[in-house]
Amino acid sequence: MRSPSANGTRSDVIDFVWILIGLVLAAVGGSQFVEGAVGVARVHSLSVGVVGATLAAFATSSPELAVAVASAIDGRSEIALGDVAGSNVANLGLILGLAVIARPLFVAKAELKRDLPWGAVSVIVVSVMILDGRLQRVEAVVLLLVFVAWLSRVLARPVSLTIDEVTESRRKVWIRVGFGLSALVVAGRAIVVGAEGVGDRFGWSDFVVGALLVAVATSTPELVTVLVSVRRGHTDLGVGTLVGSNIFNTMFIVGVASSISEIDVDGSAVGVTLLLGALACVLMWPWRGSRLGRWQGGILVGVFVAHLVATASIG
Repeated sequence: MRSPSANGTRSDVIDFVWILIGLVLAAVGGSQFVEGAVGVARVHSLSVGVVGATLAAFATSSPELAVAVASAIDGRSEIALGDVAGSNVANLGLILGLAVIARPLFVAKAELKRDLPWGAVSVIVVSVMILDGRLQRVEAVVLLLVFVAWLSRVLARPVSLTIDEVTESRRKVWIRVGFGLSALVVAGRAIVVGAEGVGDRFGWSDFVVGALLVAVATSTPELVTVLVSVRRGHTDLGVGTLVGSNIFNTMFIVGVASSISEIDVDGSAVGVTLLLGALACVLMWPWRGSRLGRWQGGILVGVFVAHLVATASIG
């Protein structure tokens, strides 16, 4: 554990200013990105769920990717793994849990059943890989190959137009996507800078910084995307984004990070958080038709609270 920083109040204020700037950019970028993503589904006759599980998921996971690459290069790879593990629990436990408590959601049951097992299995696979305390490059290759297999299956799904008529040109919707994505990336980075500064100042370990502060910070784009999607009636986009983002995080981002620099980690500690992410996937299963009820939302939030307690106990 690092010792608390002796920096003055001015530095404390700067860290929180970075976080505030990130939140504002996330709100603006999230709104534009959702509009652009829905437009992409319109002009290319795609399912909103597929767009959410691929384009939106990759976009909202870009802050985690940036953190993973930077931390692996800097030799602080525990931040990357903690970020991914914590983000997975935050995405489903906190973001989706609170959304479902506020209002039960109806989702595309078939697409959810196709993706959730991949999300749960990918987390379990990573948990097994880190039992020896190290994620090696050969294991990174396995994760990336599994990711390619999942992405191929998603892109091969039958095309189904689920939105009304096309009202914007392809150029305009892709400009929206590009602007929204850029704002989300900058937002995620700004929030991460502020969160890391706060974590360093309190002397928290790399894993705790990654699994708590950075994880919640990098989940801000998912939060904004889900809130805007649900408010505008595009529930499949929001839920698909969360599930797809978790798969991107676990297979692609962990794979990329550990291919750059093999990750040494306390397997038992990280495994708890990873398995809580797998449990969240199981709890998302649409037991009652295509409806996610408030009882599921309550349990999902409970999983997130368990994650906070478990991570805090690591120190």
